[in-house]
Amino acid sequence: MTEMKLCPISALDKTRAKGLEIQLDGQTTEIFLVKDEHGIYGYINHCPHRGSPLEWREDDFLDEAGQYIMCATHAAHFRIHDGYCVAGPCKNKQLTSLNLDIKNDTVFLQEPVIHHNALNKGSRNCPS
Repeated sequence: MTEMKLCPISALDKTRAKGLEIQLDGQTTEIFLVKDEHGIYGYINHCPHRGSPLEWREDDFLDEAGQYIMCATHAAHFRIHDGYCVAGPCKNKQLTSLNLDIKNDTVFLQEPVIHHNALNKGSRNCPS
């Protein structure tokens, strides 16, 4: 895999987020994409506290104000741009981010799949 087509950007219009299942190394892996005014970010759908999926309902990953990714299990709050937990039982931990690219209004997963920035976590900013 050099890249994997995930979805059109328009799939994030309704809730600003989209949960997906993909095949990585022969295993089904749950991921999600989230959009803010600065770009689109991708993460493994796995809370660092208990390992549970984050969404409240299908494609519903954000808090009521739309400012943070919020875990449905323990209400941990993660910054959208880097997945860093600012409140909750996993404070100071981060979500595992994905290496994304945008081409022709479509989101693609790139190799290496896991993105490593200076913090060894945050997602690549893909301007929408």
